[in-house]
Amino acid sequence: MTLDIIIDLVKKHTGMDVSSVTGITGGYRNKVYLATTESGDVILKKHRSVSDFKNEIEAYKLFGECGCRIPKLLFTDPDQQVMGLQYLKARTLEDRQSRAYYLETVRLLADTYQKTGHLKDDGSLSFRRTPEELFEGAKLLERNAGFSPTPRFRSYIQQCYKLMTESAPRLIVGSFIPENVVRSDQDYHIDLEMASYGRPSDDLAYFSLFSGVNMFDVASATH
Repeated sequence: MTLDIIIDLVKKHTGMDVSSVTGITGGYRNKVYLATTESGDVILKKHRSVSDFKNEIEAYKLFGECGCRIPKLLFTDPDQQVMGLQYLKARTLEDRQSRAYYLETVRLLADTYQKTGHLKDDGSLSFRRTPEELFEGAKLLERNAGFSPTPRFRSYIQQCYKLMTESAPRLIVGSFIPENVVRSDQDYHIDLEMASYGRPSDDLAYFSLFSGVNMFDVASATH
């Protein structure tokens, strides 16, 4: 996405003039930019696929209507497959390697589940992740990122697999990993393109795989 397109999108949807643009991050699913204006900053998220774009818009609608802690959706542009989002002056929680940090992430997830527990799968979210896909992801982490689970952690993964296949589906965050939780005045979820109707243990497992911490042990401490 070119600089001119970003400037035009922000002007078209918000009426604000962009003074600078910074590329924040980019992955195989999207690219993210920060547009600075005199009235404030705007996050622009460019999706690589139409299905991811539509899925995240629907997820923002569902989580937002339930009062979950997510950035405000400012605009969408189907032609460019871009979302404009509120910029939160915050830092991700991935640096806060303490028990209190992990307890906070579990409490954020529990608060989200409490608010969305009444929702039923109506087919509006297209993203699906099977338990098999999650554990294939664990193998990729081992090969590509040097992630080496301990025997205890491997045992936990098997326990998690059982929970994922047996517990009742509900609305889950999907990409619940350390860098997708940010702290501003409160903790917030970001990046909902993988939100789906699945098992809560999926979110805990995904976070565990990326943090190296058994989040089921942490979750049990909140009860």
